[in-house]
Amino acid sequence: MPGVMDCEHLPADALKAVPDDLRDWLALDCAFNGVSLMPTADWSWRYTGSFFDRPMVFAGLVEVIDKRNDGPWYFKRIERVRLSEETRQALHEKLAKEIPMYKEYVQKVHAIVQINTVNNYDDSITFNMAFDANGHVMGVPCTATCRPEHAFYMERRK
Repeated sequence: MPGVMDCEHLPADALKAVPDDLRDWLALDCAFNGVSLMPTADWSWRYTGSFFDRPMVFAGLVEVIDKRNDGPWYFKRIERVRLSEETRQALHEKLAKEIPMYKEYVQKVHAIVQINTVNNYDDSITFNMAFDANGHVMGVPCTATCRPEHAFYMERRK
């Protein structure tokens, strides 16, 4: 059936797991429409004001799907990017300006883990995990833009 992901027999170029340096935070999850980045069992993700919607970083994030609806979607590449202090600060300021809840939740950024992905249609999705000095973490997936409705809270389970 076109557009349906066969999770038992992923395409040869599909990633089956996240890289080792990201396994503390992320795992891959396969569903009928494609593959998503999800939290590991040690982490809980939630959207602001919601305890029921399940945040994820879908390989066909909304702006990408708007271009093509033929799916299914999966990741061909996932890699962690080491940010310079200057780049990290500029990204922090950009997210604080574009994502209102980011500014409220992440006060003084301690670190930003940036993850660049490429899906099976060669579209890029960047996932930013911003950690502040107080232990707050905000997840912000971005395509060409970073949209507030895609941002979510991340919390380590106790």
